[in-house]
Amino acid sequence: MSTRMRRSATPIRPRAVLILAATTALLAACSDNTPSGPGTAPEIGTAAVSAPDSAGPAIVVSVPTPHADSARIVAGSVPVGFHVTTDYVRVANDTARLVLAGLHPGVKYLWHVEADGSGGARSGPSLTLKADSLPAAIRSAKVVTTSGKAPTVPYIATELTADSTKYEVIFDSTGTVVWYRTMARPSSDGDFEMQPTGVFTAFDGTTFGWQPVPGEWLAFGLDGVARKTWTAPAGSFTDQHEFRMRVEGGDTVAYFSVYDIVPIDMTAHCGGSGQPTAVHSIVRADAGGVHTIFVAQSRFTIADWVSPPLCQLGDFDHPNAFDFDGDNTLVVSWRNLGAITAIDLATGHVRWQLGGAQATLALSGDALGGTGGQHSVRMTAPGTVMIYDNGTNHTPPQSRMVEYAIDTSAGVAHLTRQYLHPGGIYTTFMGSVSPLANGGVLIGWSTAATITEIDANGNLVWEGVLQLGGQSQAFYRALPVGSLYHYRQP
Repeated sequence: MSTRMRRSATPIRPRAVLILAATTALLAACSDNTPSGPGTAPEIGTAAVSAPDSAGPAIVVSVPTPHADSARIVAGSVPVGFHVTTDYVRVANDTARLVLAGLHPGVKYLWHVEADGSGGARSGPSLTLKADSLPAAIRSAKVVTTSGKAPTVPYIATELTADSTKYEVIFDSTGTVVWYRTMARPSSDGDFEMQPTGVFTAFDGTTFGWQPVPGEWLAFGLDGVARKTWTAPAGSFTDQHEFRMRVEGGDTVAYFSVYDIVPIDMTAHCGGSGQPTAVHSIVRADAGGVHTIFVAQSRFTIADWVSPPLCQLGDFDHPNAFDFDGDNTLVVSWRNLGAITAIDLATGHVRWQLGGAQATLALSGDALGGTGGQHSVRMTAPGTVMIYDNGTNHTPPQSRMVEYAIDTSAGVAHLTRQYLHPGGIYTTFMGSVSPLANGGVLIGWSTAATITEIDANGNLVWEGVLQLGGQSQAFYRALPVGSLYHYRQP
């Protein structure tokens, strides 16, 4: 039996998770339950199983479930060691469409469908599958633990490029690839994450943020099927650095950056007096279309370029990350400007700027003098921003996680915590920071191929190195995924 993956129905009312402590327990769970409560007991027909074309290891299951409101899959490896339980998904037209993913490649599993309705609950017969192996190009991919036992986050999402093909991949806490999606060939590095709304998003295209080439954002489920795409308005180009979704007023909206190619005097940066240069805008996409929130040239000029000169780069502002500070503010990292700005989403007004030539905030408690070439921003609390500081302005250059509490009334950004790797890691570009629910942080050291988890006090919890073919593999970001089964229809 092959495996790959998808999940399209909307999860409802989670039930108690069945822990597969032993194969015997799994087999016992596979017998029919005695229906209880009013109504007709659910039925479970013969499951039709298929494998996705571009994603895996996973299976897509379509099973008749008359008289059921919802259904899920429970699976356990043989011998016992790994188990996966999907969320309950809503039954439509007496049929449940389920996706089982998070499987270890090449491992045998026992699995069954559970259905629930007003007439009680019922389990289907026990079935067997063997999870597909990975594509040859990424079969050797793993995260090798170098410190600690295991990360506290169940899954970590990142990207791999092998044989000129980009793969979106998810590792579990053992460092094993338990899911992948094949992207276009070739394709540039870009943001890949599970959005707060539950969908996976990734960029498909070849831009690095300034080339006049097409590209688009895709939203997909565990089957890898793209159900929605977003692109820049006609005449503009889509940036690959960041894509964020959230629900506003009951509607799901998306924020990303786009750019136009315009002539700019780049003689101070090894270019010409009218050199074609990318100028970026932040946009919001909703049911009514794509709307501009902020245009870089409304505030910045080439004089704001304070990062180390990048000759003939063709991109003077380079927005590479953003996050929400409450409902009305978008915090944006501008890599080439050495700046973080907080933008009012209603007016486009800049509420504050940290770093850069037009900084509105003084630094307090930061002996390293702010950020340089930063590549990630996340809000850890209202008015508190965490940054992956690549550290191009430090002497010597050194990357770090740094957090500031913003006091706009005093015009000060107070350093609240930082983490510099004991090994003195310096990454010239890429990288990520992700605050965790327990107060800790997951740090992706990009070109150093290292992923670190620290606790709320800055103590090392776990560290690993991303490898492919036994060699360290650089990555754009390494982001935590709390569960594979929070998917919603895009």
